[in-house]
Amino acid sequence: MLAVENSGIGLNQEKISRIFDKTSVSENGTNGEKGLGIGLKLCLQLLEKTGNSLEATGEAQKAIFRIVI
Repeated sequence: MLAVENSGIGLNQEKISRIFDKTSVSENGTNGEKGLGIGLKLCLQLLEKTGNSLEATGEAQKAIFRIVI
């Protein structure tokens, strides 16, 4: 397993529940930076194609993504 943790605006349960949804839209980051909203979706697709998975957890000012092989 590989875990990536960041500090910023964090992830609450509502965001986690829809973060990998194909219809979700990217939100601005901690400093107002904009994204395209494709990074996590691409990672998830690549991992699933190789029989692996991506998990997300979070709390106030923290997001954790785990690649499970």
